[in-house]
Amino acid sequence: MSKIENINIDEQINMHNNAIIDKVNNATKTLLEEIKEGERQTMRDVVDKVVAITGVPISQAAGLVNLYVHNYPGFRVEKGMKGGIYRGPKQLRVDKRERCGACGQVLRKSLKAEQTSGTDIIDID
Repeated sequence: MSKIENINIDEQINMHNNAIIDKVNNATKTLLEEIKEGERQTMRDVVDKVVAITGVPISQAAGLVNLYVHNYPGFRVEKGMKGGIYRGPKQLRVDKRERCGACGQVLRKSLKAEQTSGTDIIDID
């Protein structure tokens, strides 16, 4: 093989790889745009749908979808039991417990008040 033939083969491989990347990115983009505000999709579901649309092997699609989703604006990826791909910002937690007006600490109920509030005291004479 000559050096020119090697370059042509490398260019063909790069063109093939770029075509795969473009197919996966376009399919991922269309799937992400279908997600509504506050809705959750798992990464596995998105990867499975991309594989079904593009026909790219799952081993290649999983990494490309992961990269694309993490860098796509307006979406966040969370890990864990309630993790997945979410559209929009994270909802703020609202703490409704009573707080001290001066220092802001949470006011705790006394232990005795909690124990006696649910029981009836009966005097047996």
